[in-house]
Amino acid sequence: MDTVLRVHPEQIRGQIQRLRAWGEAWRAQAEASRRVALALAEAVQAVPGQRGGAALEALHRGLARRAEEAEQLARTLERALERLEIAFREAAELIRAETPGGFRLPTVPLAVGPDGRSMASQFEVSIPATRIQADWLQMIDRSGIPEERKAQLKAEIQAMAEQGIPIPYNLACGWVALSMALSHQLGRPIPAQEVVNRALEVAPGFRDRVLRNLTEDLIAGRPVKADGWAGMRKAEAEYVTTGFVDLAPVARSYGLELEKFKTPTGEHPDELWDRLNQRMQRGETVIALVNANPSNWGESPIRNEIPGTGLRFSDERKEAELPPGGRLRPWDSGGVSHWVVLNRLEEHQGERFVVINNPLNNRTERYRWQDFLKAVDGQVRVKVVNGQVQANPSWWFLSVHQKTGEE
Repeated sequence: MDTVLRVHPEQIRGQIQRLRAWGEAWRAQAEASRRVALALAEAVQAVPGQRGGAALEALHRGLARRAEEAEQLARTLERALERLEIAFREAAELIRAETPGGFRLPTVPLAVGPDGRSMASQFEVSIPATRIQADWLQMIDRSGIPEERKAQLKAEIQAMAEQGIPIPYNLACGWVALSMALSHQLGRPIPAQEVVNRALEVAPGFRDRVLRNLTEDLIAGRPVKADGWAGMRKAEAEYVTTGFVDLAPVARSYGLELEKFKTPTGEHPDELWDRLNQRMQRGETVIALVNANPSNWGESPIRNEIPGTGLRFSDERKEAELPPGGRLRPWDSGGVSHWVVLNRLEEHQGERFVVINNPLNNRTERYRWQDFLKAVDGQVRVKVVNGQVQANPSWWFLSVHQKTGEE
């Protein structure tokens, strides 16, 4: 389906209330006009007075008719809303039903841009120069470079802000994943760009890292981009990627909680499956850190099928082959750390599958359970104790959910 249907029941109910309020106002005006017409007819028996009374009587009938039309429209909207709710409940039952090989609608929406349309990829997100201009200029002032060079770079920053030039941001998977989770929890589209803009306001560590990255690029004469790669020390090679401490305050700014919860490891796949399923059945949105192809280049296209199953790799995509960027791969086979959202868990012909929302090409992707487990990122699998890397006795995932009384 190329068309997205969005129904907002509370807005419809609000319109129904407004229609009824207008109807009451029109009825009151109609009654007032009727009383004036009667009084005028009694007080003035001459022809002009009779004509005035007739005009007021016509006004009364018109207002009464509008009041009745408003009530009829309100009742029609109520019936339509009731039927919609019934239809959606019936559709939900069909979706929940185990239909082997059947298409199932996604439970977590994909990412959208500022216009509400589905994004092509996470690379549509950028860093707006206007939102960091003041701090960026101050950082240049504190940089210790010659004054003449400072003036030149500050002029470049001001030009970027004035012209609205977006700064490329290639490592936005965490924010795009969070936007999907926020949309799921809040029941309305939250654009990924809005989430990045909010992060620049409420996640000071992220904002500072972006500014340091951009300042170093600008001073070194490199293309300005917030990707954290060029010229960084090894320990900071990915410092503009996002972690729990960055994502959590942004989730809270939307009135939600971001929780880092422990699970059994992949050595206990049944227990891990049950733990994730419990979280999702409670209505939580689960985000996972996995290992993935870093781009659409250098890898073979993906066949849009799961061999031997009759299932698609990506349900909503019609192409036979898809770009390989973001495809999950074993955690120790190269690739990059990458945030994805768990859309749903499925069982089909005795096999288990995980359907994810992948920010890189903004699509759903279906993986066999064992392949997903192999792709869980090394940062989830290991921990460092006294400088020694050790296997983690448990794994962790992130959950976005409504606040509870205990939190």
